[in-house]
Amino acid sequence: VDRLEALARELDPSGTRVATVQADLATDEGTDRMLDAALARDLHGAVLAAGSYWFGEFTTMTPEVIDALLAVDVRAPVRCARRLLPHFDARARGGLLFVASTGSFMPTPRQAVYGGAKSFLQNFARSLHFERGGAANPVHVTLACPGGMPTEMLEGSPVREVLARNKVVSAMMMQPEAVAEASLDAWVRGEAEVVPGVMNRAMVAFSRVLPLGRLGEGAARVYDPKK
Repeated sequence: VDRLEALARELDPSGTRVATVQADLATDEGTDRMLDAALARDLHGAVLAAGSYWFGEFTTMTPEVIDALLAVDVRAPVRCARRLLPHFDARARGGLLFVASTGSFMPTPRQAVYGGAKSFLQNFARSLHFERGGAANPVHVTLACPGGMPTEMLEGSPVREVLARNKVVSAMMMQPEAVAEASLDAWVRGEAEVVPGVMNRAMVAFSRVLPLGRLGEGAARVYDPKK
């Protein structure tokens, strides 16, 4: 909570526009605590960007790690959407910006649970967007699928060193500020989906035309820490 409060003071020195809530989104109780605090205010939109990550062979993941990752990456955003959309519908404005990953378009070896969770989120957000009438609905549902970013999520993970050795992947990394701006712009316009970054969009385009075998084998080589 001390880091949340420090960030709040940086964003809002007057202390009138930013509120902080300490909550564990791996639990239903924590998610509900955050939602209760948010819905007590005049909420205009919600960015569902919290994520949990794990890198390594699937069979080395403990059941507890798997459950926690799925709780944060799947259960929490679905739970948030169910409570938040009626709030926005009642006001006929606002909406949700889901944050998935370019990994939702392709196999993600050594990140199977994370990639699977993001693929679920991708289809869930797309389905909500069109179920609700797309951009014609004043309550927008948009999906952002960013590529790699140098954030704290990678700290302490062996994937950081793996990516650093791959010059192509390293060159595709985007700064979080640029990703946030592109994603929010797409949400304001009511777009169904955005992939920030020209190189990321090119990668997604290639993933749609390459044979699955070539795509999966290439991804496995990129994320093999022995190479």
